[in-house]
Amino acid sequence: MNYLIRSSALVLICLQPLFGQGAGQIIPADLAVNTRTWHLPEGAIARLAKGSIAPGDHGVDLSNDGKYLAVASDIGVWIYEVATNRVVTLWPTEARVQSVSFSPNSTTLAAGLATSRIGLWQTATGKRIGTLHGEEMYFPVAVFSPDGATLASGANDGTVHLWDMATRTTVAVLKGHANRAEALVFSSDGTKLASSGDENIKLWDVAARDEYATLEGHKDVVRTLALSPDGATLASGSEDGTVKLWNVNAGEQIATLYVDQTGVSAVAFSPDGSTLTTGSAGLITHWDVANRDRLDTRNVRDFRVQSLEYLSDGNRFVSSAYDGAIRLHDVVTGSVTRLSGFWHIRSMAMSPDGRIVAAGTDFGTIVWWNLSTLGEPTEIKRYLDPVSSLAFSPDGNTLASSAAGSITLWDVTTRSEIIHHHDPERSYVNSMAFSSDGSTLASGSSDEAVLLWDAATLKEIGSLPGHTGRIESVAFSPDGATLASGSFDKTIKLWDLATRRETGSFRQLNHFTSVVFSPDGNTLASTQWNSGNVILWDVKRGIETTAIEHRKDVSCGVAFWHDGTFLASGSGGTIRLWDVANRREIATFKHPGWIHSLAFSFYDATIASRGWDGTILVWDISQHVTPLTPDPDFDDNGTVDFTDFVRFATKFGLSEIDAGYDARFDLDGDGEIGFSDYLILSKAFGQPVGS
Repeated sequence: MNYLIRSSALVLICLQPLFGQGAGQIIPADLAVNTRTWHLPEGAIARLAKGSIAPGDHGVDLSNDGKYLAVASDIGVWIYEVATNRVVTLWPTEARVQSVSFSPNSTTLAAGLATSRIGLWQTATGKRIGTLHGEEMYFPVAVFSPDGATLASGANDGTVHLWDMATRTTVAVLKGHANRAEALVFSSDGTKLASSGDENIKLWDVAARDEYATLEGHKDVVRTLALSPDGATLASGSEDGTVKLWNVNAGEQIATLYVDQTGVSAVAFSPDGSTLTTGSAGLITHWDVANRDRLDTRNVRDFRVQSLEYLSDGNRFVSSAYDGAIRLHDVVTGSVTRLSGFWHIRSMAMSPDGRIVAAGTDFGTIVWWNLSTLGEPTEIKRYLDPVSSLAFSPDGNTLASSAAGSITLWDVTTRSEIIHHHDPERSYVNSMAFSSDGSTLASGSSDEAVLLWDAATLKEIGSLPGHTGRIESVAFSPDGATLASGSFDKTIKLWDLATRRETGSFRQLNHFTSVVFSPDGNTLASTQWNSGNVILWDVKRGIETTAIEHRKDVSCGVAFWHDGTFLASGSGGTIRLWDVANRREIATFKHPGWIHSLAFSFYDATIASRGWDGTILVWDISQHVTPLTPDPDFDDNGTVDFTDFVRFATKFGLSEIDAGYDARFDLDGDGEIGFSDYLILSKAFGQPVGS
């Protein structure tokens, strides 16, 4: 089943420079699909999600003319065209991007990286034209002066660096903050610079490279700064829940606005200076600057607003939020356009047929991708807490999701909720698994509990006590008779599900993070915290048989091929494919960022890997393994016969969007049950399964 669209075609054709007068480009109609193939590591054939947005109020930036929006992400800088809300390009980076800033004429973009570097790009060509190097520090923010001659960067040690852009050298290091300098803003004439990294604000004379005032009054860290268009008034937003207005020239406080006790994370003046807009935990508030009156407050869901910036016309502004959403707000009409895809992914699961990948985010959202089309995903906002685990039922029709003490079952076809269970006394569910017949769901949580649930009703039907540490992984044996649970108490326990009793225990020096049975049930593979090995255990004899040396810390990623002949394991940023019998490595793939989980798609020979970089990468392994032949034995009687043909005929002619569509009958995985599927069925007709 060739579910995944494999394409390495060039998908962006620039006929003119990206920025500047007369700029333009041709954007294909299928751009949203093809962006998933941009700048992939070797061996990868698709990227799901765009990486998470950098925290702080410099995670996004508008070009001077307001036509383009730059977004700082874990995998690089994304450029959007504001008028169409479409992605224009991706500039990949070697490290997480902490901030982005356009030069005043928008010819250059600077990006602070999570290393001791600031990257520089020529916007017309997308070419990286330089790198500014610091000394054993990273720069959470970098901003240009109004004339573009100077770049100011805040560092993790609390210093502010001034760079001469002509020579690309450091001309001054300004010291004074107790914590990392994460808020910076130049005055409109470029002669002054305001900075903060603690509860105080420093005002600097740029020419003299000296502090001329310290503004005191906030009771907590100042996260964001903005200067009025005339350069006379500075607004500062703090974790103490207030915004203070300051006279920049006199260095004196003018007023205090009480915004939100949860803290203020973003401030921006309108282009005419009459309105101040503030962002906090899910709220955007507009203030009359002259009268200090609250004009309007709008709820943008339950997530902290990270940044605010007005377009030059003053009728629109851009916001970014902790949930990974970027929103374009129309001040006049109140309409909001949302850009999505920048999630931090906490959990992942792949459907048994390899068609659907589901991900849970840190922001309580479940995201579904159909690998047949690689179109835009479906998003479901269900929780306020991170979605900590996901599991598909064996028939692929149901998805279980968990967040904090909640478990929810979903209909995969309709993406609708079937049943929801919430227990406020329970802590985070870290792992879930369905039994082979789909009747039972097991869960392991941070409160050391291993619980069994009726998969139809989500009624608790059993508890398996005995662990003394949080449960990181649970797995059923293929016959459904045994459950394995891996814990931070450094043990794996085996449970007989008929008697609810412990039948065995494996112990190691490190905390167990992942356990999985081989297809024959005789072997259990496990990974451990801070260990470079995958341990293989003999289930019947209760002993360790061997250790596969991954060579670097193996995280939560381990998975068996459908017949047990191959094993995949994931470390910090490496996926290794192993010949289990010979303990021989046969392939290596590099996923930028720490890998947390892996899943095989047996029908099209791919691996999906979930990384800390906020993406899921899909890898082609067809040159190393043989894909599993689709099974047209729909009635499971061991032979492809007339009853299978009748069942197939009832589905013939349906596509994914039709009611009654069942992915099992789509044997070629093209999203339609059609003639090509009939040919596969005909070829197998009258043959025993497996012949």
